[in-house]
Amino acid sequence: MIKIAVSMGQIFIKERNETRDFIDNKLIYFFRKCVNCQIYLINNFDKKNKKNILNLKNFIIKNKINFIVISGGENIGKNKLRDFTEINLLKYAIEKNIPLLGLCRGMQLINIYFRGKLNKIEGHVAKKNNIIDYKSKKYRKITCYHGNGIKKIGNGLYFLHKSSDNEIESIKHRSKKLFGIMWHPERFKFFQNKDIELIRNFVKK
Repeated sequence: MIKIAVSMGQIFIKERNETRDFIDNKLIYFFRKCVNCQIYLINNFDKKNKKNILNLKNFIIKNKINFIVISGGENIGKNKLRDFTEINLLKYAIEKNIPLLGLCRGMQLINIYFRGKLNKIEGHVAKKNNIIDYKSKKYRKITCYHGNGIKKIGNGLYFLHKSSDNEIESIKHRSKKLFGIMWHPERFKFFQNKDIELIRNFVKK
């Protein structure tokens, strides 16, 4: 049984004066299609409370989490609480050698953590793009939802997929169990076998 911890987005509802953590439930369905798993959701927490980091680690240990996902959402820097939560998830995954997958924003966070750089790009927000798998040399079509691209790839990282306009669409770390993809596999009308195979192979390594 794969036990997956998934980070969440966050939104403030002004009329209710409340902050909500959220996740697209299609992402949960997608992972259940990939592997036999249990899903655990990680709330964003206040970085002023140092106990939260310890609680996060205890949560992962207690529930025997063996796979972590940093989900997509708003750009890095827009929400400091979410940034703080996910950076600590990434650090802990590296420390304990837990496989971690970054989706869109999550991939960008991995790249920044390893001193890579982002830049604004055109033609990748709700746009269909062809990507090439540099291992198989095969093309396929995806829909992208990111306004940022990889300007400089981080230390120890390399790319696996690029778009037809030469934007990096997936990265891996050379020695750590880190993988990032820029597209959203859960947003296809029907989940793609190529995505299921890609994630399944990474989860089970």
